[in-house]
Amino acid sequence: ETVFAGGIWTWMSSCPRYSLTLEASLPALKACINKGIKEVIATVWHNGADGTLINSLYGLQMYAEMEYRGEYVEEQVMDLFAYTCKANGYDFFDMEKADHTNQISQRSNCTRHFLFNDPLLGLLDDHAKGVDNPAAFYRELRQEFQNKGPKTGLFAESFRYFRAILDVLEYKVDFGIRLREAYLDKDMEAIGKVYEDSKLLGKRIENLRKVHRQSWMYYNKPQGFEVFDLFYGGLQARLDTVRYHLDFFQKDSSYRIGELEEERLPFVAYKPETKGVVDIGFRFGRLFTPAVLYTVYNEGMIG
Repeated sequence: ETVFAGGIWTWMSSCPRYSLTLEASLPALKACINKGIKEVIATVWHNGADGTLINSLYGLQMYAEMEYRGEYVEEQVMDLFAYTCKANGYDFFDMEKADHTNQISQRSNCTRHFLFNDPLLGLLDDHAKGVDNPAAFYRELRQEFQNKGPKTGLFAESFRYFRAILDVLEYKVDFGIRLREAYLDKDMEAIGKVYEDSKLLGKRIENLRKVHRQSWMYYNKPQGFEVFDLFYGGLQARLDTVRYHLDFFQKDSSYRIGELEEERLPFVAYKPETKGVVDIGFRFGRLFTPAVLYTVYNEGMIG
């Protein structure tokens, strides 16, 4: 007997991707109905686990209604989701705005690669330059989401986590760009601003770590969050290293910060019309550093 396994797109970043979920699932489910396929599975997962899987529930509601009604009428599904889950489905749709900084590509996943971009190495800086006024973009989105998502109940922790990500990205998305420009121009006023911003950014990263931890412990087993303690701790340590270098540079402008003297190249090739806002399907280690954080043997990946 034929079994169909579709997917609710939670695996690209911290944002559920309902535009692609509907684009892929609706014709597939209609085909299952037409062909009489009775066993249908909605798969949900995340590569890297920075997405909150509870955000897939609207997708499950959609699957259920397709089985029951044989068609997708968005207004009806939204009403039923509001009844069963006490939330506005459009709030979940809107979360992916954080990944579509230029509203160009449905498959871009900016929240992940800008969050994990190292402030000194700047492997993703070339891509951040393609975003039109990136700090303002995330600032406005942060303000928009102050009034979106339940403040209590099942989804409250998920939206708190998402808002904390936006808090960080407001300052982090172009931090490395501003740092490098100030260094190359020997602009001490701008250096001072970046120095203070690094402290504020550090506080927001620590808040994100704590909010993410609360969300993780609410929805998941505790095992696994040690990875995110490592990620966030690494970002904090790198900001400390930024200040270490800037302390010397502010005293002596001939002091050299080697990482900032390297040309910023695209992390992956992209077409000019995308402005570098593309799907970069790597996890923390590959986005953070060109160095190898693991060793591969025949029996698998370790380290």
